[in-house]
Amino acid sequence: MSRPRRVRQRVCAADGMHAAISCGGCGAHFPPVDGPTHPYMTGSPGCWAAYGAVLAREYQDPVLFRASHRLTVDAYALQHPGDPADGRAVRSVWLHFAALDAILGRGRTHAQATALLQQLAGTDFPALPARTGAWRLTAADITVSGHVADVEAWAREAYAGWRGLLGATMVALNLPAGPSPAQHSRASTGGCTGRLPERCGRDRLASRCR
Repeated sequence: MSRPRRVRQRVCAADGMHAAISCGGCGAHFPPVDGPTHPYMTGSPGCWAAYGAVLAREYQDPVLFRASHRLTVDAYALQHPGDPADGRAVRSVWLHFAALDAILGRGRTHAQATALLQQLAGTDFPALPARTGAWRLTAADITVSGHVADVEAWAREAYAGWRGLLGATMVALNLPAGPSPAQHSRASTGGCTGRLPERCGRDRLASRCR
């Protein structure tokens, strides 16, 4: 059973204050903290903690949960792809991209996107294509007051960053190419009962985090 890795970080600035640490996945900067990270998604403890705070708000508010949770889980996974030699990490990116494509590219509900994850869970996906460019929006940009809108923008950013997966995803689903994400101005709401980070460190994050 995979467990979250625990990473110890102590980085100091020249003035003796702790400097921010750049997350190896999304590139955002977070305070240096000692704590767990995902077992196969590349990321810093500070980023993992920030993601956990976003999830916690969703678990505490049914409205936020229905509107944002599916998008939150998928966006984080896409921005933290992990080791390309690790099959779990590769499968995670493909699956979470398929979920966002269902919602943002095809106007499906969150529950329908989760069903697609289960449908594709046993699929053998090819290696991920190379991806370049920095992420403009990350977990660090999700505010309390603008949670729903922020998460949707974050999810669209993550989806657009992996558009190179679209063709193979459609082949796996045996579907024609879908409409442009621009045709869906708002993400559909639905259900996803994902787990907090410390309980989402297995393959089930990709195939059964619902």
